Amino acid sequence: MALNVPKHIANLFSGLISGLRAINVQSYNESNVKLGLQYYLKANWPTGDVIANGTPRNVIFQTGSKPVIVKTRIVSYVGEEFQLEIFVNPTFTGGATKVVGNYNTVNPVPTTVTVLKDATITNDGTPLDDEPDYYYGATTGNRNAKAIPDGRERIIPANSTFMVKVSSNVGSGRFSYFLDWYEGEPDLPAVE
Repeated sequence: MALNVPKHIANLFSGLISGLRAINVQSYNESNVKLGLQYYLKANWPTGDVIANGTPRNVIFQTGSKPVIVKTRIVSYVGEEFQLEIFVNPTFTGGATKVVGNYNTVNPVPTTVTVLKDATITNDGTPLDDEPDYYYGATTGNRNAKAIPDGRERIIPANSTFMVKVSSNVGSGRFSYFLDWYEGEPDLPAVE
């Protein structure tokens, strides 16, 4: 059975099979940036706003009408021991609205995500993991940890609420939280 394929497509595939053509490929992140669908946030607790022992701080992450695929999480800190926990469906009030950045400043697509910093928490919600992430270091040293390995992603459903809770377990310290994500349906699994 012969397929009715346009000539320019047939020529492309013919060249690929014979080694006379190349396909230029790019990563999802590169494509997402060009499409205006790759976003980021920064939440910082610097000198003058440190995280004190026994006084956890938080970031509330609320998805809108689209699912979210978290690509990268990076933390930087100066302190002896921090723990980071993620909770689902916290109960909270207030919080400072954070600006969600878009890497595409030419044709950005508006975000569907709302982010709040340092909300008043009345119930943490349900822990996402059975144990926190811990970050250790000397009080005079700066550490940087990429907490989501390359090639791994976290899929977050639409219309959901998560809390990132950061605590200092020894003294006080400075902490920086960076998150990078895509908003929209994943291309896999393919649905027909």
